[in-house]
Amino acid sequence: KFFLRANTYTDSLADLGFEPAVTANGYYSLSLTQTDDGWTATAVPNGSPQDTDTTCVSFSFDQEGRKRAVDDEDADTTDLCWR
Repeated sequence: KFFLRANTYTDSLADLGFEPAVTANGYYSLSLTQTDDGWTATAVPNGSPQDTDTTCVSFSFDQEGRKRAVDDEDADTTDLCWR
């Protein structure tokens, strides 16, 4: 909807109604990054208990629906974490 109204992507979750930028249970902090061809949304642990998970440290997806997850060494764990 934002793109249709503004004719541009945003990197502000507040523009999209997400304030504060955390999941409902508070386990993950959320961020939004503009890219050359769209955007990427990312979730990272926001304290306990998720910060002890070393396999699925960061989750992301983009405007094309491409999903990605990485572990604490930045290795791709997409198939394991996005089920």
